[in-house]
Amino acid sequence: MIFFFYGNDSFSASKKIAGIRDKFIRDVDPSGANISRYDGADMTVGDLAGSLSTMPLFVRKRLIIITNVFTSRKGDIYPWLIGHVEKIPDSTILVLHADDSGTELKKSLKGDKATLFAVLLKQKFAEELSAPTGSILAKHYQTLATEHSVSFTPDALNFLIAEVGGDLYHAENEIKKCAAFAQDKSVDLPTARDIIATSSEVNFFAMLDAVTNRNKQTALLELEKQFSDGADAIPIVLRVASQIRLMLAVYDHAAKRTPAVSIARTVGAHPFVIDKAMRAVKHWKREELMALTRRLFIIDLTIKTSAGDPKAELTKLFARL
Repeated sequence: MIFFFYGNDSFSASKKIAGIRDKFIRDVDPSGANISRYDGADMTVGDLAGSLSTMPLFVRKRLIIITNVFTSRKGDIYPWLIGHVEKIPDSTILVLHADDSGTELKKSLKGDKATLFAVLLKQKFAEELSAPTGSILAKHYQTLATEHSVSFTPDALNFLIAEVGGDLYHAENEIKKCAAFAQDKSVDLPTARDIIATSSEVNFFAMLDAVTNRNKQTALLELEKQFSDGADAIPIVLRVASQIRLMLAVYDHAAKRTPAVSIARTVGAHPFVIDKAMRAVKHWKREELMALTRRLFIIDLTIKTSAGDPKAELTKLFARL
């Protein structure tokens, strides 16, 4: 069985993939031992050949998940997939994901990649997922709210959309917070204003993602926004340092492709947060993360002893990403 999800709605794709994985764990393999996950940028023919040729251990099926399927620079992977995708054994569930719209993929993919895309489009469970906008976005957030047993008044829903826009990951997080606070009651506008993260907080997460993914230009731009909004340097330093420590904690797990859900309890963070950190560490060497931690400690000390300009210190740090 083959599932192929593509499109610019990575949120819905991740939920669908998580749903397949959770159902597999619930109905087939509670241990999760027969689940393999690969990032297309790093996978090899050997990885896939080994997974597909290995019989499931103690259960009847195995699950293979490939994200970013068209990002590999190893050219031999695509002819191999073309030749084998139609020969997937009944004992294997193969899930593939590409984080681009069908239009973009048709324009950008050439050669064997384009051929593989055409083959995947013919599969019974091929689905394009497009990010919702306008009135569809409002309905999408209403559906999310219902899933979490909470409702929003029209004013509160409009406030949610104004604050988070089309960021579905952030929207779900805010809806969960509202659900926990409201306890099966409707969320009105004053309540939404008290709970939902402000635009400044949204900008902070954009800055944090840019830092961890070594996107220097965006990190500097978002840092400037933080200071323009009147942010204090100390919380910025502390939260960046906390994220770097999390990346160090998951560093070895990322190399082993350990599922985020398997280490959530050990690391003490939500699987989504862990998954983001595990993807971010690919941009770093362990020594670089440790050096960054030391520099953040020195900046924290410098700011607290009034020996330096906070904005200048953080700007210099981000400029060296």
